[in-house]
Amino acid sequence: MKKEMNYANDALKKKLDEVVKSMKFMNTTFEELREAKEELEILKKAREALKAGKEGLTQSLAKAQKEITELKQYSRKNNIEIKGIPQLKDEFLTEVVQKIGDKVGGKVQPSVIDVVHRVRTKERGSTNVIVRFVSRRAREKLVQAAKKKKAVDR
Repeated sequence: MKKEMNYANDALKKKLDEVVKSMKFMNTTFEELREAKEELEILKKAREALKAGKEGLTQSLAKAQKEITELKQYSRKNNIEIKGIPQLKDEFLTEVVQKIGDKVGGKVQPSVIDVVHRVRTKERGSTNVIVRFVSRRAREKLVQAAKKKKAVDR
């Protein structure tokens, strides 16, 4: 009977060792899961912070783009775009603008012109003339003369 008791005791010991081993494995797995959960929470918070930062940057970018558009428009306030002027070899665009001014009754002095140049259009071979005046007043003088001339010609 003692032998049987020793055998049963050994069997119980083996089972107990297996249970202890299994418990250690489960405890290790549980700790790994807990650490992974903590890391996940940290990553979620970091993601939310990045998301908020991105939204702020998106708003700042939209505001900056709007300001750039407004500044571009403001910088063009002294400009006139003239279409339909054939391009000639060795042309002097300042003189062309002066002649246009004379034709519409709004004399244009070279001193009121900042710069004159051609720009390409979407139509192949076609270029428009951009005139930048030194002041808006000089620009408006030519525009108003052209409008009056157009109204009279109708």
